[in-house]
Amino acid sequence: MRVSKQTMERHHKEIIAIASTMLRERGVLGVGVADVMQAAGLTHGGFYRHFASKEALIAEATSAAFAEILDGLEKAAARKGATAALEDYISGYLSQRHVDQPSRGCPIPAFGADAGRESASIRAEFEAGVDRLLAWIAAGLRCAEAERTAKAIELLSLMVGAVVTARASGDQALSKKILAQGRRSAGNLVSV
Repeated sequence: MRVSKQTMERHHKEIIAIASTMLRERGVLGVGVADVMQAAGLTHGGFYRHFASKEALIAEATSAAFAEILDGLEKAAARKGATAALEDYISGYLSQRHVDQPSRGCPIPAFGADAGRESASIRAEFEAGVDRLLAWIAAGLRCAEAERTAKAIELLSLMVGAVVTARASGDQALSKKILAQGRRSAGNLVSV
């Protein structure tokens, strides 16, 4: 049975969205072609009508994960201003909800370590997403323009480290302390 171009495009977008979610939940090694296709309600054999390889899927899913986050951030900044949007982002990023729900969160703590070991195409998508996120953060900082990139890197590194450490902690009380200290430290960076 032939499938229309519109149906193929819809399936392609669904596969990307599912892979993006799985990537943030499970990391690169936890995303299998069969699992993604099954979750999309499609056959494993149909995968190659959409992608040349698993690597191509992961590269597109990486781009989609960053786009999902950044599209929301850019809309928030347009609504309330860059600094207010950044303050809200920090609060949400360094929350128990973000720690407990990686599938909808930032891709950096979810699979950053994996991305560094992957192919050039996957690394390129990851780096482009990080660059775009750093630029968005820098726009919300209240410091001299010459310091913004360095402060954005410092802030993002602090937030990612806090989330990774809080997720790795088996102790809920310690996780909460890590996040609270992360919010205080991030707040100090933003207010300078």
